[in-house]
Amino acid sequence: MRTMAVARTRRRGRPRWAALASMVTLAAVAAGLAAGGRPVQAAVRHRPGARTLDTISSAGELEAVSAVSPADVWVAGVYDNSRGGVEPLVLHWNGTTWATLKAPVFPGRVQTSLDGLSALSPTGAWVVGSYGLYASHPLILHCNGTACQQVPSPIPGATLDGVSAVSPADAWVAGSHYSVTRGEDVRLMLHWAGTAWTQVATPAPRGAQDTALFGVSADSATDAWAPGSYVLPGGPGGPLILHWDGNAWGLVKTPTIGGAPFTSGTMSAVSLTDVWAAGSYSPTSGDQAIMRWNGTTWTQVKIPALNCAAQQCLRDVSAVSATNAWTAGNYTNSSGMDELVILHCNGTACTRVKSPVSGQTQVLFGVSADSATDAGAVGGYGSRYLDKILILHWDGKTWTQVSPSAPARRMRQ
Repeated sequence: MRTMAVARTRRRGRPRWAALASMVTLAAVAAGLAAGGRPVQAAVRHRPGARTLDTISSAGELEAVSAVSPADVWVAGVYDNSRGGVEPLVLHWNGTTWATLKAPVFPGRVQTSLDGLSALSPTGAWVVGSYGLYASHPLILHCNGTACQQVPSPIPGATLDGVSAVSPADAWVAGSHYSVTRGEDVRLMLHWAGTAWTQVATPAPRGAQDTALFGVSADSATDAWAPGSYVLPGGPGGPLILHWDGNAWGLVKTPTIGGAPFTSGTMSAVSLTDVWAAGSYSPTSGDQAIMRWNGTTWTQVKIPALNCAAQQCLRDVSAVSATNAWTAGNYTNSSGMDELVILHCNGTACTRVKSPVSGQTQVLFGVSADSATDAGAVGGYGSRYLDKILILHWDGKTWTQVSPSAPARRMRQ
């Protein structure tokens, strides 16, 4: 299972535990799900910095992570350059130290976003996103442990939101692109079979317009999932859930909660009979939900009340099994501060787990677990701006904050 990034949430499909010390300055996120719409991001507030590990640690933005093992962790994000542009940043943790990989540098004030990351080994990872000054161009990078090389996309003018690799010859990328002939956004799914990326057809409800896919999560060659949305002429649309069975992508009936459609922003596929989804079913009040697919039907997993106020609080989900999953995110509390949300789910209900960080503006974009006693969550915090990286580790009893300079044994605990 490899990384799925959804509107800068982390996406899963990733190998699970993210024991990382990253280079992060994260946005204060106000992400409501408009009816049938894509999660909306607030502006990123971070300080300019140069491309060194020391300065990026307080000037970059982490957008995706993929952990193969405690000694093989990949981080992708961006940092502000001295020209007013935003450049890609890819880092690798080998269990002892962080290394900065060489990545394409775009001229001038080009803005770059890396939104998806999926690693298979210390010498193989995919990173996807977009770049441009006035238009969005797809960005696909393949990283070999030393450098990241740009790989051509078959569709220009695309925004790529997630990637999920099963093997060196089997990977998926999901997103959307603008169709001039149709005059609308169109969902996009690309597949890598070992030599080139090719477009694969995906279905949508009859009459659907402005379709988009938020990410992709694959756990085998015959099992992959992708959430998204669409709109209908003259009215609201709704959520999309697509499934790959090894031959074609098909529509999966989306669940409803109290008559309201559930829109998933992030999914975590464990197997054909165990898929988790986090999202919202009432954008106006910010009602959040966790749903689980057992191979036949969707079941709602009980969660505690969250004061989300039209935000997408639950920004990432990572499941180890049908009885062990984590979801994480944040919301703006009554004091106007971003507060962390960490929930642990046993298959039927989720409980909120205490965060070790308090009295700060805080954001969690990603969570990743590989066992009952090993999980990680990443984001950022600060007194006003999110200018400090935030790495949390679960040891089976409590979440603790991990220092980015801590040795590998501290991260594994």
